[in-house]
Amino acid sequence: MIDRVGRNLSIIVKAERKMLWRRVTVMRQQTVIGVVAAIFGTIGLVMLNIAGFYAMTTWFGTALAALFVSVGNLVIAIALFVWAAGFTARREIEGLMEVRDMAYSDLEAEMDATVTEIDDLQKTVRDLVREPLSVLGVGAMGTLVGFLVRLFRR
Repeated sequence: MIDRVGRNLSIIVKAERKMLWRRVTVMRQQTVIGVVAAIFGTIGLVMLNIAGFYAMTTWFGTALAALFVSVGNLVIAIALFVWAAGFTARREIEGLMEVRDMAYSDLEAEMDATVTEIDDLQKTVRDLVREPLSVLGVGAMGTLVGFLVRLFRR
């Protein structure tokens, strides 16, 4: 029983550690991609903004050209953040979560069995203290009476 409890605790700890490691890895990937996207986006957008602005000023004037460039920037930024937020570790750790949950349920069943055994032992000890002769049983009583009879015959 102790081996099963130790094994279940070991499985739970390993599963939790692997799930946490996977979540951290995904978060790290999201951060790296976000930073790289921000750097390239900033450089590219500055260049694109300048070129687009000068190209649009001939058709729309300076105010509308600036508006179109800024709206384009916002659309690109929103698309990048939505793409980065789409990364998740859930699909990759579902198996680990299932193993962890099975270990938890096995551990819980083991603890329930242990509590039942302790309750039975407590009842037996309580009965032994209250009525020691009835707990010992008829066989033990016969042996005890036979011993006492032989003791007094001498």
